[in-house]
Amino acid sequence: MATESAFGFSVTFAKLKGRENYINWKFQMKNYLRHDNLWSAISGYADEDRTSLEERNQRDEKAHSKINLMVDQCCFSYLMKCETAKEAWDALENTFKDKGLNRRVGLLRSLCSVMALAQC
Repeated sequence: MATESAFGFSVTFAKLKGRENYINWKFQMKNYLRHDNLWSAISGYADEDRTSLEERNQRDEKAHSKINLMVDQCCFSYLMKCETAKEAWDALENTFKDKGLNRRVGLLRSLCSVMALAQC
């Protein structure tokens, strides 16, 4: 678990370990970044947004750091080449997001292997 306290607000949620907790981690991390006004580093800025380039870069660095700190050591290899928060977010999503049919086929194969071992 990770905890951060600032101005009386405390955040506690599990670090990303992999596919098994990616959906929950993504939901919590998105809200954590929103709370700290950093989500625009991931989602992008509206055309009419007047935030300075310096402020955008600071937000990106903060968001990038928070993402990196909220993943387990086993996930570091997916983030080491990422230079921005958006790159880190996308790298984790591409790695751990359920890919539909391919994911289901993989799970079915794993289940069949376990069932075959259970019959031995």
